[in-house]
Amino acid sequence: MTETTSEQEPMPSAPPAKGGKGKIIAVVLVIVLLIAGLAVVGVGFDLVGVTTPDPPQHLDTYRRWLEAGRHGSMAYLAAERAVARRADPRP
Repeated sequence: MTETTSEQEPMPSAPPAKGGKGKIIAVVLVIVLLIAGLAVVGVGFDLVGVTTPDPPQHLDTYRRWLEAGRHGSMAYLAAERAVARRADPRP
C-alpha cells in the first residue's frame, strides 16, 4: 500500500509488523508521523518527509559543490567532520 499527494512520488508504507508489541509500536509511529506532518504543514511547510539514514547517492555532487566553493561563508559545511557525517549519516 502506498500513499500519494499531488506532484509527489508515492511514499511506501511501513511493512506489516509481526507480533503484538511490534504492531503497537508501528501504529504509534505512524500516528506520531501523521501528527508531526500535520503540525508542520499547519505552520506553512509544503512538504514533509521521513527517510532512512542511508548514505546519499549524490555525495560526489556535494563534494564537487564544496570544492567549487559554493558553500560561501558556511565553512562548517566543508569541515571534514561534516562531510564524513553526510557521507554516512547513521549514528
